[in-house]
Amino acid sequence: MKKNSRAYGDIFTIKNILDAAGVDLNNISDAPSANQTAGETIRSAGIVIVIVIEYKNVPFKKASIVLLTIHLPL
Repeated sequence: MKKNSRAYGDIFTIKNILDAAGVDLNNISDAPSANQTAGETIRSAGIVIVIVIEYKNVPFKKASIVLLTIHLPL
């Protein structure tokens, strides 16, 4: 994850998300609307990635911390 002194919390780059989803934008798209005979890539056709974020507040000493779990449905 990238650090940003002006932002509070976690920052995920698009590269982090694409890597976690196992996506290479230069692969041929299998989307129904993609022109597969012309070899249209995911980069050109586009992609939808669903990210589910689950968090919980957990008491830690006198403060509380947040546990974050991110699921990328397959």
